[in-house]
Amino acid sequence: MTVFGNALDLRETLTQVAAGPVSIAGAILLPFCFIPLILLLVSRFKSTQIPLYFISIIIFFLPAIESLALLSRSIMLTTLALGFAAVVCTRFQGNIFNRKLMAATAVGIVLMLIASTLVFINRLGLSDMSLSTSVVLSVYADNLQPNETAWRGLVSGSTIESAFYSTLLSNGMYYISGAFEFSDLWARPDAQPFAYGGYNGIAYVRALQIVLAPGSDPLFDEADLVHKVGVFQTFFGGLWVDFGYFGPIVMFLFGYISKLAATLARAGSIAALPIYLYIIIVIFFMPVSNFVNGGLGNYIIAAFLIVAGFFRARNPTGRKPAGKYESRPVSA
Repeated sequence: MTVFGNALDLRETLTQVAAGPVSIAGAILLPFCFIPLILLLVSRFKSTQIPLYFISIIIFFLPAIESLALLSRSIMLTTLALGFAAVVCTRFQGNIFNRKLMAATAVGIVLMLIASTLVFINRLGLSDMSLSTSVVLSVYADNLQPNETAWRGLVSGSTIESAFYSTLLSNGMYYISGAFEFSDLWARPDAQPFAYGGYNGIAYVRALQIVLAPGSDPLFDEADLVHKVGVFQTFFGGLWVDFGYFGPIVMFLFGYISKLAATLARAGSIAALPIYLYIIIVIFFMPVSNFVNGGLGNYIIAAFLIVAGFFRARNPTGRKPAGKYESRPVSA
């Protein structure tokens, strides 16, 4: 049986296994795979570091490989976006329109869309559903439907045309459906319960429950909070679920933290760089999904804050370290 053939069984098994201290520790340790490559990118390049780059790239993609074994795309997107942001900020002064970068970026986007589509098709196949059926009957298609031209292209006899529309529809509808789902969440027919930070910080809440009240029931049911489970609702859906009309105040706080991290990272702070790069990812995907509690978000934030604390403890003055690994200012 193939890896893909086992994927649904593995996903089902993992959802039935209760979280414990070991699983939480493992989830926090997984994002540390991103750190070696980020540190190499911010250091001065030397030819002797090429083997280290090779090893760090392999380690960097381990979370994505694990998620692909479960036919999940969110961590793959997180990994690719984080790697892209790290390269652009450290090597191209934050300029995504650099001529040397644009061609590689275009190729990377195409390959990412193809990979995303293949993963989605395989996941649908294990549920005996075709892509053409999915774009009509899946939950992300509740508010969106292909127009006549797109539908004909999807089911046409042309292999190339069908592949083009398969890629376009499966990724495009996923991308823009969040805005419609947020509108539905806002206008839900029943009263909206609020989690007061518990939804966006769900991993931290569960960790505290395991430590302080092992065996206790979850504090809230996700289905009650989000009204429809399993769909994107933009970043602002989670914000609304947690804080309601106080959400804008939280956004001001988030803006202040983002600005502080950016200022420190641009000044060359290694401590602030990883969390700054992830903030970029959260902001970029705000119109689509919530990457604070999605795509390993809670665990990445926890891991990167641990990294920040480690480097801050080693360099309390905040000055750039001396020596061959002296950091360079980054831009974004």
